[in-house]
Amino acid sequence: MTEFEFVFPLFALLIGLSVTEMLAGLAQALKSKRDIHIGWLTPLLGTLILINLAMFWQGSWEIRHSITATSASLLLVLVVGAAYFLAASMVFPSWGSHVRDLDDHFMDNRTVALLAIAACNLVYFIRVALITHVASAWWWVANGIFIGLLLVAALERRRQIIVAALWALILAHGALLVAGR
Repeated sequence: MTEFEFVFPLFALLIGLSVTEMLAGLAQALKSKRDIHIGWLTPLLGTLILINLAMFWQGSWEIRHSITATSASLLLVLVVGAAYFLAASMVFPSWGSHVRDLDDHFMDNRTVALLAIAACNLVYFIRVALITHVASAWWWVANGIFIGLLLVAALERRRQIIVAALWALILAHGALLVAGR
């Protein structure tokens, strides 16, 4: 068993729970669509988190050779996985709550979710930069813009700007897919 094989199942469990939380929330919202206004904000955030989870999973595979089985690495995996689960759990309202508009729920809960995602990505970017030592200026600029857009979506009050930031983040992931990254 490699060190990666020892550490990764904890991450897989937490990311799997996050995906489950997102999909269960989406399913519940769709089942309740007559009683609930879905809007744009919550589906965009959910899409962003699911895509980001997949990219984080893929990124973990890319750095697998540098992962060591230490207490620090297990705690880091636990913190990052827990932050993703927290973000995922904030996207949709709790079952049985009396939320009638998912856009209002989004505005009330987005800051925690988006700051958690920003923190996870920042930790990952720093980790990659430390282990690869090949992060170019372009890499830092692109990832800085990514974190900046997450912060805009987390802290901005105007819905139009938040929607634009979320779309830009989703399209950035799409551009990476097209580029083969």
